[in-house]
Amino acid sequence: MKKILCYGNSNTWGCSPSDGSRFGEDVRWPMIMASSLGAEFSVIEDAKCGRTVLDLNSDPELNGIAWIGSNIESFGPLFAAVICLGINDIFDSGEIPLPRIIAGLEKITGIIKESHKKREEPLPGIIMLTPVMPRIEPEEMNFYQLQMNKCAALIAEYTILARETGLLCLDISGTIKASDKDGSHLERKSHIKLGITVAEFIKAELL
Repeated sequence: MKKILCYGNSNTWGCSPSDGSRFGEDVRWPMIMASSLGAEFSVIEDAKCGRTVLDLNSDPELNGIAWIGSNIESFGPLFAAVICLGINDIFDSGEIPLPRIIAGLEKITGIIKESHKKREEPLPGIIMLTPVMPRIEPEEMNFYQLQMNKCAALIAEYTILARETGLLCLDISGTIKASDKDGSHLERKSHIKLGITVAEFIKAELL
């Protein structure tokens, strides 16, 4: 069985933009991805609403670096890891420099690599999945301009990080859109589209 870790925040968890409830397994993109890949694949959904890359919360599960460091060994050998984090760091604290967030993402990928090296296991394919760009109403743009600029820069930095560290990057910013209901989360159709998109990317790049 090939295991794929999906490590992210609320959009990986499956938060509904309508009421904040969790979509079922027939909707969430990691499960759609696994289904599209076939029976030889299983998915580990490790996602939390509000998760950041850096230590910005009192809840340890929300600290992306610390949590992966504490739990990577329990996942066992991975075939692949799909990481989608960073957007909450920007909106939770606009003061954090973008290079610090990128360095944190690199640390997360390094923890995954090191755990496999230590056990003398093949390195998994690590996919940096760019965050979904938030929808901001025109009348709010002045208030959120800094954050939106950082979001756009974060997506560009994902590509650079992947290229410089031997990772893969899947840029979904132009094809997967946030709901206009809350401006940040994915609708059912977008989850399904994203799951199929990630599965096709894995088939093309890792199989």
